[in-house]
Amino acid sequence: MILRLVMSACFFVSVHVQCAPFQGINFTGVVSDSITQLPIQGATVMLIELHKRDITHADGSFHFQDFPKGSYSVGIRYPGYKDKVLKITVVHDTMVKVLLTPWVIEKQAVIVESKSLKSTLANTQTPVVLTPAEVDVHRGQTLGESLQDIPGVTLLQTGASVSKPVIHGLHSQRIAIVNSGVIQEGQQWGAEHAPEIDAFASNNIEVLKGPASVEYGAGALGGVIRVESKEFRYNGSLGATLFLNGFSNSRQGAASFQADGGNLPWFDNTGWRTQFTYRRAGDSQSPLYTLSNTGFQEINGNIGLGVLGVKSGYQLSYSLFTSLAGILSASHIGNVNDLQRALESGSPTIVKDFTYTINPPKQQIEHHTVNLNTFFMLPVGKLEMQYGWQRNDRYEFDAHNSRITDTTYLQQYLNTPAMNLSLSTYSLSAKLHHHEIGSISGVVGLNAARQRNVRDGRVILIPDYTSYSVGGFILENYTTQDWAFTVGSRYDWQILTVNPLSKTGASLPDSTFTFTSFSGALGVLRQLSQDFTIALNLSSGWRPPQVSELYSNDVHHGTAQFEIGTTSLLPERSYAADVSLHYNTDRTRTELSAYGNYINNYIFLLPDKDHPTVTIRGVFPTFYYTQANSVISGIDATAEYQFTPWIRGGLLGAIVRGNNVDSKEPLLNMPADRITVTLHLHTDDVWGFHEPFIEVRSNLVAQQTRYPVNVDLANPPRGYTLFSLQTGGTVPLLGTHIKATLEATNVFNTEYRDYLSRYRYFALNAGRNIILRITIPMGVYASE
Repeated sequence: MILRLVMSACFFVSVHVQCAPFQGINFTGVVSDSITQLPIQGATVMLIELHKRDITHADGSFHFQDFPKGSYSVGIRYPGYKDKVLKITVVHDTMVKVLLTPWVIEKQAVIVESKSLKSTLANTQTPVVLTPAEVDVHRGQTLGESLQDIPGVTLLQTGASVSKPVIHGLHSQRIAIVNSGVIQEGQQWGAEHAPEIDAFASNNIEVLKGPASVEYGAGALGGVIRVESKEFRYNGSLGATLFLNGFSNSRQGAASFQADGGNLPWFDNTGWRTQFTYRRAGDSQSPLYTLSNTGFQEINGNIGLGVLGVKSGYQLSYSLFTSLAGILSASHIGNVNDLQRALESGSPTIVKDFTYTINPPKQQIEHHTVNLNTFFMLPVGKLEMQYGWQRNDRYEFDAHNSRITDTTYLQQYLNTPAMNLSLSTYSLSAKLHHHEIGSISGVVGLNAARQRNVRDGRVILIPDYTSYSVGGFILENYTTQDWAFTVGSRYDWQILTVNPLSKTGASLPDSTFTFTSFSGALGVLRQLSQDFTIALNLSSGWRPPQVSELYSNDVHHGTAQFEIGTTSLLPERSYAADVSLHYNTDRTRTELSAYGNYINNYIFLLPDKDHPTVTIRGVFPTFYYTQANSVISGIDATAEYQFTPWIRGGLLGAIVRGNNVDSKEPLLNMPADRITVTLHLHTDDVWGFHEPFIEVRSNLVAQQTRYPVNVDLANPPRGYTLFSLQTGGTVPLLGTHIKATLEATNVFNTEYRDYLSRYRYFALNAGRNIILRITIPMGVYASE
């Protein structure tokens, strides 16, 4: 009750306070050649978050005026020089000196963090960039949870540790997740198969909403998520950071230690980094009961080495992700009557006391990645080459067997994996970023990959298979002071050989599929004024059917359903368009985008509610793969207003509409309409705390009223409203600057079910969660 009153008061004050006159900040600088120190005229400088641009004058100077204080990404580009994106924090009038590096030499950024957002300034599709400070807000949670504050991005959840990002209604194999330059390859076709990425390893994240098939290949119909690790530091300084997290719901504890440095003994111009992470959680708690058997454990690590030369560079890294996650006990049902009762009551049939013990049903995952990156400076431009090796091992465990009556033997049986999938992926890519020709810049690339999947165990969900793929693309940008044009094309070839099995496990004749197709993209951006930008993008991409969609024929333990594939499925073909408007002034930041995606032969899982499948492992809802021509469209909106230098309000909204054109019915599992309202208060220093802040957030999610009638196992749940509260700051202590944040999610312990939760048929979502995050920098980072 007290918290409710406090939050109501905050909103009342934000609406009725008489704001002091707003004084905007001036940001100026000079762009010069890093070798000659001479000023560069005509360089493009962009405040990425505000979508503001300026062109440097004869003395290399640029000037932005009257905008709010905060953290921004500043992009600078000029023909013949490396693009640079810098992270700055301004609280008063600021002047900086920027040194651009010619193509003939590579240097590490020294004072500010930099990263390569390869098309930030020229591409008509503007990515959403989460800086290290923004990533810290959700540090220790899943990748999907880190992105849920982006309009148009929602979560497909299966318990506390498994969440997949959904972009504009699309997820899984329709989104490319690029981890440190390598496209993540796991069993991503499963709704409960989350990206195998360490929650503490990401330094910054870039999200590109909308089709990106030209650069990232067949399948990226929904968008791209680029996760980048901390850059190597090629100097002798040693730095380290300790991350500590605690979560009240599930009583989760997490710790991650990261260290890096440079100039190893006898080796100059080298950099290294390493990280180790441990997370452990018990059963999650709903507002009414324990969600039994939803605990998880993760042990992750990575190590990397970089060597930097004048005209070349090499980076080698290895990462290991391991996870053991329980599956809600109540989602695995022993007989038809229990299944019907569970669906009718909506409450779990199995509720036990809290425990950290993880019993069957459960899943265990190991993901290994080796990544070798190189670059070479050539007379025609910069050549980047990358070799990747990934191995994904997934083990799924049964919870029932009606034929075994001996308790001891049954436990031995259940603790042996019912299914083991082992996927090995070898990938090779080459990209040539050619020198600019006037106002034209671009990249030409080739990709090749080989995959081999081997299954083992008594469950025959998908068969063994081998696939080979080759693709090539060209992507060019033409930019002027007020215009930007993008055009690209790609061709892909894929051959898939499947070794199918019958229902009894007998081998069937091999089947071979060959898929080939083109992808294309065209975009234009126009800066109408210093404050107003409009962009239009058109694209066409495709996605071949996956083995799971063609040949599934058994229990999928992670989602507690029996899945049946269809071998006659055809490739998907997408025709997409989006238009976006950006309007930014000294006190406002607004963005509005609308999109439409027509997908021929859209593949989806359709429940057969009247025919559950009875197996020796229990009774499961039946789902089968089908396809139809479909249209997915929607609107994303963002608005921020700076009431005073220390109060900021925000509004985020997203609407998604999915329609089956053939049946003239809505598509299943489309995100419900949602709005997020935020009020953020911050200042410089209070009581020894540096940059303390407090933020109140309200998430309003409507009931999904657009769904096919008499198809799903249960109707969509009602809408809900959740409140969260976060506060934090930095305090100097023990010779370093310790950052601490305290966050409360679902403050009022609201009972709700999310439409995209895979457990919504059986149980409520988790309740209130108090999260403490502590970041302790050491070494060179202690003084930053």
